[in-house]
Amino acid sequence: MNSGYVKQSILRRPPRQPTKKNDTTDVEVYEREMARVKTKQEEYQRREFERLRALYGTLEDKREMQQELKRVMENLLEEKARLATEEREEEKRIAKEMADYAQFAEYIEADQAAARLEYEKYLLAENKRLADQRQNMTVEERQAAIEADRSRPNFFEESFMKSFR
Repeated sequence: MNSGYVKQSILRRPPRQPTKKNDTTDVEVYEREMARVKTKQEEYQRREFERLRALYGTLEDKREMQQELKRVMENLLEEKARLATEEREEEKRIAKEMADYAQFAEYIEADQAAARLEYEKYLLAENKRLADQRQNMTVEERQAAIEADRSRPNFFEESFMKSFR
């Protein structure tokens, strides 16, 4: 019954060999990682030095740290003020653009309203002309019918009561 089929499993798969590309970049990756670790170590050492200086430093060190902190705070306040100024200027620019757009939209709407009014006047004149033309045609048709009736011989008058005349 067993046909020799074995269900595939990820555990039975042989490990893959690393690609040649990885072999060639191992040194670069290692150097990059070591530079990152060195940067972290230097930052940690700098912070540790600042902590020790704050805890056990001389009065001169503490004054210097306060001045540095004050300078950093002033820089932050200046940056905050600069950002607020830039934001106000940006808001003014946007408000001006919106006002210009609103004015442009009003001009467009006024032009459209004038064009619509002119078109309505044209339609009114055209409808009036066509109504007059229809009325004239009906009057002309009535006149033509009357003329046709007059030009036709009137057999009734000629033959009616001929004996009584």
